[in-house]
Amino acid sequence: MARVPINHDTAGRRARLRAELRTADDPVSFLVVSDLVNVRYLTGFTGSNAAVLIDVDDPAGDRIATDGRYLTQVAEQVPDVEPIIERSAARALVDHARAAGAGRVGFEADTETVAGHRALSAAVGDSGIELVSTTGVVQNLRAVKEHKLHSMWHQFYNSPFNYLALLQIAAWINPEAYEDMDIDKQW
Repeated sequence: MARVPINHDTAGRRARLRAELRTADDPVSFLVVSDLVNVRYLTGFTGSNAAVLIDVDDPAGDRIATDGRYLTQVAEQVPDVEPIIERSAARALVDHARAAGAGRVGFEADTETVAGHRALSAAVGDSGIELVSTTGVVQNLRAVKEHKLHSMWHQFYNSPFNYLALLQIAAWINPEAYEDMDIDKQW
């Protein structure tokens, strides 16, 4: 059975995030995203250790860092972002931002642990980079903001018409695979 890829416009999501960061009240040149839910949203990567660096000015400067267990997976799931293979993902990304001449690097203050913040601070060291706390930046872009939140009445799929419900759910998940299907015409 062939695996049907789920359509995620992750490059578009990162572009929208860049636009948000450019117009923020407290601008940064890079953002370290370490919350795995947000990493998956921005890249499609499903591993259990990763962080993403968003370069506000240049999409080619984006990086995803993960450890060696996910070398093949990151190449398959995130072909459009250059990987950095390092166990301490967020720290590796700050090192990359420092090498790229970053002045201000944002981090997800609402999800970063104390230990994670210490690691980021240690990576910054006395380089002159300023760590800037951000809250809710990625979360504000998700779900309803993309008009991809769907709901279904319980009794609809608890009936003989449940096959229609399954078709509709499949079409929501992968619109390209079901573009010729019109659920309204089928019932």
